[in-house]
Amino acid sequence: MGEQITLDADFLRRALGQEGDLIQLGITPGSLTPDFPVKLPDSAGSRVLGGVRSVAFRRTPGEPTDGQTTWRVFLDLPGLQPDVMAALTAHLERQGWRAAQPWRQAFVEAEAGQWMGVHAGQERTVMLQARGEGGVTQISLNVQDVEPEQVQHMLGQSPHSHFHRMHDLPLPTLTAPQGWRVQMQGGGGGEAERSERVILVPPEDVAGQPDLLAHFRPQLERQEWRVLHVADEGDAAYLTARTTQGVGVLTLGPKAGAWQAVLLHFALGPGGQASASFYTLSSRG
Repeated sequence: MGEQITLDADFLRRALGQEGDLIQLGITPGSLTPDFPVKLPDSAGSRVLGGVRSVAFRRTPGEPTDGQTTWRVFLDLPGLQPDVMAALTAHLERQGWRAAQPWRQAFVEAEAGQWMGVHAGQERTVMLQARGEGGVTQISLNVQDVEPEQVQHMLGQSPHSHFHRMHDLPLPTLTAPQGWRVQMQGGGGGEAERSERVILVPPEDVAGQPDLLAHFRPQLERQEWRVLHVADEGDAAYLTARTTQGVGVLTLGPKAGAWQAVLLHFALGPGGQASASFYTLSSRG
């Protein structure tokens, strides 16, 4: 049993939501909140650290103000992170949760640390986060009420007008080598273009020059990217491919002890022309 501490209620209100926004706040140390909307798997050796249930004002233009409920739960599950994540996401999917689509990253880590799902029937989202610590995986689940329009948007059924073309021209999913970390740098999209830029950080004990192109190429080919040309100049490499919708490009280059990867997908219009993107997202300059 961990150390027990006492916290001031005002401090908790400010930590869990902006002051004045919370209508209700309930904390259940050592157990789930009574109405936690997700059925967790029965797992020998699991430990629930506690739960939090908060209700905050939800302001929708033109509609009466109502309350938006958020549930948080923290627990430890026995097992390695990849195994626990795979089992837990499969468990959620069997309950009707579906992976959120709009912000799905192209580059992902081999040991996924988070997963976001949407439940159309419940009109809720869930954010699953995991962190391995020895033979135990620390889990946090954040479940929140959302509007029906947001559910449709997250499932890609009714995308926001600014991002509607992102679903028409998807990027493939590329899993980084085991132990490598993925740091999102930015991305963009438009009527005929999608892009994503990341930094790939190797583990401290990696030896030699990594052949990332050889690692990613089979993954692209399995997702119907037919490789047309490959160039490897030692400290940088790129690949061009024909896709079912146009042309794809992957570039790789060293950057301050890590590697920058850029993935592009262009749809070809009449005459083989591709248009430029109309928006850009970036997490850093």
